Amino acid sequence: MPKERNEFVPVRLDSRGQRVAEDQKGTDYINVLDWTNLTPSQRKNRNPRRFLLTDKNDVPIPYDHFEFKPRKSSTGGRVRRSDSACIRMIQNAVTEFKTREEIGNVLVNPDGVEITVSGNRKISDLWLDYVENMRIIISRKTKKRIPESTIRNRGYSLKHYLETFGDHSANDFPPNVEEDFMLKSLASERVDCRSGEKLKPLALNTVRTYVTDLNQFLQWCIRKKLIKKAPVLELPTRDPSYEPKIPTLSERDMVETELRKLVAKWKPKYKTEHYISKRRTTREFLYRNLLRFYILADYGAMRRSEVWALKREDIDLDERKIYIYEKDEDGGTDRYGKPVRVKFRPKSGRSDFILIDDYMMEFLIEDEEARGKDEVWYLDKGDGSINWNGPNLISDAMAKILKKLGIYEKGQVLHWFRRARNMDLVDGNPHHGQHHLRHSNMRTNEAFYQTHKKPDGLLESLNESNKRRHSVN
Repeated sequence: MPKERNEFVPVRLDSRGQRVAEDQKGTDYINVLDWTNLTPSQRKNRNPRRFLLTDKNDVPIPYDHFEFKPRKSSTGGRVRRSDSACIRMIQNAVTEFKTREEIGNVLVNPDGVEITVSGNRKISDLWLDYVENMRIIISRKTKKRIPESTIRNRGYSLKHYLETFGDHSANDFPPNVEEDFMLKSLASERVDCRSGEKLKPLALNTVRTYVTDLNQFLQWCIRKKLIKKAPVLELPTRDPSYEPKIPTLSERDMVETELRKLVAKWKPKYKTEHYISKRRTTREFLYRNLLRFYILADYGAMRRSEVWALKREDIDLDERKIYIYEKDEDGGTDRYGKPVRVKFRPKSGRSDFILIDDYMMEFLIEDEEARGKDEVWYLDKGDGSINWNGPNLISDAMAKILKKLGIYEKGQVLHWFRRARNMDLVDGNPHHGQHHLRHSNMRTNEAFYQTHKKPDGLLESLNESNKRRHSVN
């Protein structure tokens, strides 16, 4: 018998149609392999679904039909075909069978990667192949494997697409999908087309992210020859008249003053009865960590995730630097005693640092003196465990403070402090603002950013902006 192929495999059946070993009595047939719609376990073990090869009348075709030529007469001998001719006949029969039964085929791309294709494959099926591909390649930007968190976040774009159009055939896109995806995504009232359930509205930036991820996915499908043609989804443009809100100096001062008052209020009451239920920490620690966060988010212009993943040892008071680098470490335990994992990757993909100005220096020195010996993280609960399981929870906690003060701005809970800090520096030196915020699109003195240096005079600019700010307040 010829060597088995990925599209089919020989099988021997007995008179009852049960599979038997090759050394036992039975008749040889062909099992057609289907590599589509497999479970994770089947994919891992490369265990495809199997179908017995049949003709148009649903009658199983014995292997002898391919191995031997038809008899010329009832008394004539049987003539065996060559292996190549036999395989060619089986392949044609398998292709016809898969087309008739709408079963997925196996396509070997020029790079040698086997991808499943089928006329009835759904968008979600192709996404599974896309996810597998992301797990085995490296990022062009970071030259590292794509993190699972990134793959999971990209999956939200497919989830939203399926809510909008359903899981249609991969080669049968809805009419006008290029524009409709954007328009339906930005609608104030969204409905799941599959269940009729009402959905929350999406922010413009969220839709832009989904469109970008989906277009990359569709282009990948074309390159891998999984689909013949794909639409290019329209990217929603920002309103040129829109200006994001920037908190005033008085509003920023209100936040800092309120947090300092809350810390002072609960500091002398460090007793067991003031522990927050199921949190294993006190209210003083909660508000102190919010104050710690605010100082670095405003004066340090640090991103939410950067402050969340910061450890005490990352703050070098002698060098006046706060170091930012990738982490994947044990973060202690949460309120339920379950382990917390701190996974963080800088937005730029590489390590960096920020300078500590005089005001931050004074705060960090006082804060360090109030620390306990068991504290590991900058936002520590006091026992070596990080205060929040993830950066998003910091936003929820800060939102309560801003709402209490009447200055809450939806979607700008934390990032507006960073934006305000940039405006502090723009008046004096725009390039200092770009370096302090560590934006990747600097147009001047790019060498500073790439060699982990900061421009001369940046620290002086930070201190000067602090003096102007505090003199006004």
